[in-house]
Order: sequence, then C-alpha cells, then structure tokens
Amino acid sequence: MKVDLTPEQQALLDGARKFFADAHPLFGLLGFEPREVSRGSLTVAARLSEDFRQLDGEPQVHGGLLTIILDSIMGFSVYTALDDLKPVATINLRSDYVSLPRTDEEVICAARCETVRDDVAYVAGEIRSADGELYARGSGAFMVGTRGPKFGTSLKGAQ
Repeated sequence: MKVDLTPEQQALLDGARKFFADAHPLFGLLGFEPREVSRGSLTVAARLSEDFRQLDGEPQVHGGLLTIILDSIMGFSVYTALDDLKPVATINLRSDYVSLPRTDEEVICAARCETVRDDVAYVAGEIRSADGELYARGSGAFMVGTRGPKFGTSLKGAQ
C-alpha cells in the first residue's frame, strides 16, 4: 500500500526509523512501515517474526513485545503532534493484552496523541490484526523536552 506523505511527514518517519534502527536494533527488526500519518496520529504495520516467539514454544509472540511496540508508536505520535521536535520520554505506560498474535503475522499499530498540556503528552494506542482483531490497547503519558538524544539531529541526517 502506497502512502502519500508530505515532505515533513516523510522526514519525520525517515528520521524516526533511522533513529530507532540505530539506537535500538529491535525496532529495525520490526520493520515499521507507515500506513497513515497526520498531526498527532500514526498508524504503522509491523511483521512479528519467529524471533519474538514465546519461550514455551507456542507460535505466538511474547506479550512484552506488544508493550514495546505500543510505547514506540505512542512516542512517535507525540512527535507528530509537536510544532518543534523535542526529546520525549515515557513517564507512564499502561498496556492491556486481549490476546497474542501469532509469529510471522503482520499487525497494524495505531496511536494518537490526545493532548499536550504543559510538558506532558497524553497518548492512546492499540495493536490489531490485519483483519481488525484487537490484541492490545495502551495509554501513556510522555514528558516533552527531556534531556535525551537530539531527535531533530537524526531527522536532519535523514533528509
């Protein structure tokens, strides 16, 4: 599926993809692919490989991976809501599992930044199957403007 993005949205996604692939090899393995981007909202697809299988041998991914994905995409949605790119950090995250996806399944991951008040962004997200079955839902709060990696530097390098 081809997604038409503005140059700013494409730069944001390219920079985010580069930042997380360089800083966290795990995210490079997930291969996030954009499906929809708008102000405060992000939807991506990810392929859950055999590498993320539960230890019990069942062909399902480990639930912890769903929390990592939710944290990542919810953080991405904060960046799309900001006028100026600033570092963000998770200060509160809740994830609820409904069921676990199978390995080698493509999942659709969506997040929306509901509001930014003072220096805190409030976000919700979910992970579903390609058919729409809910696997996990999350909510969180992110501190905006933390002393962290300069995300904007990664964006400039991606252009």
